[in-house]
Amino acid sequence: MCGVALSSTTSVSFLKQDVNQAVRLFKNAARRYWTRQEKVTNMVANQQYYQMPADFVRVTEVRVNSNGLNFPTILINSEHLWNKLNIIRL
Repeated sequence: MCGVALSSTTSVSFLKQDVNQAVRLFKNAARRYWTRQEKVTNMVANQQYYQMPADFVRVTEVRVNSNGLNFPTILINSEHLWNKLNIIRL
């Protein structure tokens, strides 16, 4: 498979990300219209990152709902601030 050993999950993961990025770029260059879809996922305690589907392009809104309560979300505009918020202190 593209010269990548299937036992190397890191390599396969990077390959999947590259293919997904190429598909997004192709669709954008082809001027495909954007469609809005709503996706729902279950939150997992202590899990920060979630895999997005292959046809994912951009997030326009995030809603966090737990037992009928809506929790506000805060947009983080810079990678620098994101990294600062995620520092693990020992």
